[in-house]
Order: sequence, then structure tokens, then C-alpha cells
Amino acid sequence: MSEIVKVDVFKKFKNFELKVNFSVNEGEKVLIQGPNGSGKTTLLYLIYGVLNPDSGYVRVFNKNPTVELRKSEMYMLEEYLIFLENISLQENLDFITSLRYFNINKTHELINKFDLPLYKKPYQLSSGQRRLFKLALAFSSEAKLLLLDEPTSNLDIENSKVVKDMIREYSGTIIFASHDILLKESCNKTIYLRTGKIERIEIK
Repeated sequence: MSEIVKVDVFKKFKNFELKVNFSVNEGEKVLIQGPNGSGKTTLLYLIYGVLNPDSGYVRVFNKNPTVELRKSEMYMLEEYLIFLENISLQENLDFITSLRYFNINKTHELINKFDLPLYKKPYQLSSGQRRLFKLALAFSSEAKLLLLDEPTSNLDIENSKVVKDMIREYSGTIIFASHDILLKESCNKTIYLRTGKIERIEIK
């Protein structure tokens, strides 16, 4: 298998330092686990290129993570995605899918699977429904690399199981951070972080 992600970074914050070195191969499903504040989300943002390391490097498909890669080869479950609250979910969908490629048939398949009411406005949705909408976008992006931060947060057990299966069956590579024990069944590598350092790596 070819190596598609290589991380060797140091990032210092006021009360926290992240220093990690690892690689991810094509097709792998890699789970990042660790206590709150261990650096899981920071690591995903570094891989996505939202944050820059103080030293070291991140390579995705042998390139720096750039806007161009984010438009085509990689996609992050955008918890920071801002909904336009006073228009319908369908109108939000039309706008978002105009910004980059999505397999819109797959998007609607997942929206139907999750029973999401496209006629409602975002403020009328539960936190779980908002998360499911973002998951529908992520899994229909057809990105070669998906980054998911707590994908099953605010979801019930039934939908969490659906997401577990979607991760396992996805054709591309996924790096995901989660406290959800159920999702460990979907990965073939687990990276354990503690206070910004890799404590250990387990490979199935």
C-alpha cells in the first residue's frame, strides 16, 4: 500500500505542545484516541492545513495540504461549517454543493437514509440532525482522504452503528478522532495520544 499521509510536526500553544510522527497508508481507517486535551482535533486541523506546524511538516499525497487539495482530494467533517439559519436545509445544500464536487445522488441517498427534513431550516433541527447532514456531505464528497472529528457525537445508537459501517465500507482513507468505543470496530490502526505525544500505535 502506498503512503498518502506523512506527519512529523511540532506545534506549541500557551499551555500545550503537540509533537507527533506517523504515517497513513492508502485505504487505511485510522482512529485517534486519547483524553480531552490530548491534541486529537489539533492534529486533524494540521493534516487538513487549517493550522500550520511551528516546525516539521505535513504531506498529503506528497504535497502540502492546500486549498486545492481540500477542494478535491480531501474533506473534513466540518463541525465549523456555518449554516445559513434562515433558509431551508435544501437551500443550504444547493449553496454548499456549488462550492466543491459532491456526488449529489449519494448526498440525497444519505439524506433519505438519515430521514432529514430538507424543508426545515437549520435552527429547527436537533444537534444530531445537524451532524447527520454534515456526515451526508462528508461521505458523498468522494474525497480520497476523509478527516472526521467525533463523527458520532450527538447521535443515537442506531445512527452511530450506521456511521460505523459507513467508515468501514468507505473506499478511501479515513482518519477519525473519537471517544466512541463502537467505532474501534471500523479501524485497522489506532493512534493513542496523551498530552500531545503518541503513547502507542495499535495495528489490527
